[in-house]
Formats: sequence, structure tokens, C-alpha cells
Amino acid sequence: PPCKDPETLWHAHQFSEGLAGFIEDRKWGFIDKKGEVVVPPIYDCVSQFRAGIAQVELGSRIGYINAAGKYVWKLQD
Repeated sequence: PPCKDPETLWHAHQFSEGLAGFIEDRKWGFIDKKGEVVVPPIYDCVSQFRAGIAQVELGSRIGYINAAGKYVWKLQD
């Protein structure tokens, strides 16, 4: 996933399937189109949602979550 660490403290990706990845204090999460946090910013990197899932990274571990933030594939090395 394209997760460069922007110099700003807050930044968002484009919306995909109604959600956008956003960074806050160097961690990524997801917001909806109202700006409400749907998935808290706890990840080092996130991808856009495709077919209802998004890739997330935490350290060297990679997993996949659904739009509710639940793991469909738990973090693994």
C-alpha cells in the first residue's frame, strides 16, 4: 500500500467504497464521507478498500480488514 509518512499530522487518501484511509499522528485508519472515524488510526499503512476489504500493516505484519474494521485475515508476518 502507498503509505508515505506525510509531514502533516493529518492526511487522507481518496475515497474507495465509501471510506478513505487517513493518517493522524503517524498512524493510519479509515473515515467515512461524513468525516467520522470508522477504523481508528492504529496501523502503519493501509490500502484502499476493494471488494469490501483493505490491506493493513502493523510493523512487519500484514492483514486484511472489512469496512467495519474486523479482521478477515489476521495480521501475520
